[in-house]
Amino acid sequence: MAGDGKANKNQTATERAAAAMGLSGKVCEKCGEAIMIKDLLNVQRKSLNGNGKVTASYHRRCYGL
Repeated sequence: MAGDGKANKNQTATERAAAAMGLSGKVCEKCGEAIMIKDLLNVQRKSLNGNGKVTASYHRRCYGL
């Protein structure tokens, strides 16, 4: 189970750390690199056409946190 990014209430600290190091399957909008789960920051913003919201994924460092 470790490494798939899913949480489980019975996980050990080692298993949680391994899950956080897994890839999220998303790519950073700024730098274009794959994002690990622990560095993932999803940002919602208005869409350009004004109809709803768009979610963009960033590394924490790329977004400025």
